[in-house]
Parts: sequence; C-alpha cells; structure tokens
Amino acid sequence: MSYGLRRELIDENRLSKGYLKRGQQLKTDRVVLRLGLSNEIEVIQRIFHEYVEDRKSEEEIVRWLTRERVPNHLGRPWTRRMVDSILRNENYIGNTVYNRESFPLRERKIKNPPSPWIRTKGSIAPAVDRGVFLRAQRRLRLRWRHLSDDE
Repeated sequence: MSYGLRRELIDENRLSKGYLKRGQQLKTDRVVLRLGLSNEIEVIQRIFHEYVEDRKSEEEIVRWLTRERVPNHLGRPWTRRMVDSILRNENYIGNTVYNRESFPLRERKIKNPPSPWIRTKGSIAPAVDRGVFLRAQRRLRLRWRHLSDDE
C-alpha cells in the first residue's frame, strides 16, 4: 500500500467495517481505497509542492523528510524511490489503476505495458490538484529523458 492511503473493508450497503492492516488480505469482502490520515495527506501535498513549485529534487525532499523525522508507511528511512513513487501515483488525484502487473500461473510477476491498464477516474477523493500532478509528471519525464541522453 502507498503512503497516505488505506484499504477500507465495506459491507454490501457500502458501510465501513474497518480498515485493513498492512499486508492483510481478504478474498470474500469488498475493499475500497481511501485517503489516509490528514497529517499524511499534508506530507503528500508538501512533497508535490516542493517538487513542482520549489523545484526541489527527490533527494532534497528525502533529506527534508529525514531531517524532520517524518514517519512513512514502511517504518524505514525515506528513499528517492519512495518519493518518486508518490510523485507518479495517480491515486493522489483520485484515480485507481488496475492491471499494471500480472501473475501468470507458476511464473514470476510481470509488469504490463500501459495499453491493458484499467483506469478508474475519480474513484477516491483527490489529495493533490490535478494540474500540480500533471506538472510533476512533465518534470519527471524531462528528467528521465535527460538521464537517458547522458548514457
């Protein structure tokens, strides 16, 4: 599960039956994605602000999170990969995306190309403004293009 998001168990009337713990799996009940605690949402918003508005690097954001002792969902130190994952995650603008990975029988997990992904827009409350998210995606693409040009 991603930082600032929780999985909520609901009944047939869409009433909450509580939140699932990290790693907890259920096969028989309906689970929906919800925004997490308000302090986590504030951290997500600040990560996007620092990256888009203040033009901070992912490494600088990690240093800020570490310096301010902001806990994360894994209970480990923040990494550039964690910040990158937050910046790329459409859940934060309210979209859920399924079928990114497949688990063929007796094979390892594989990443699917974007064409078979299933995207549901507006399925959860947004934590970040869509325009800010799109600006972050543009900056990430430019950085990736710049890195691959250097190789």
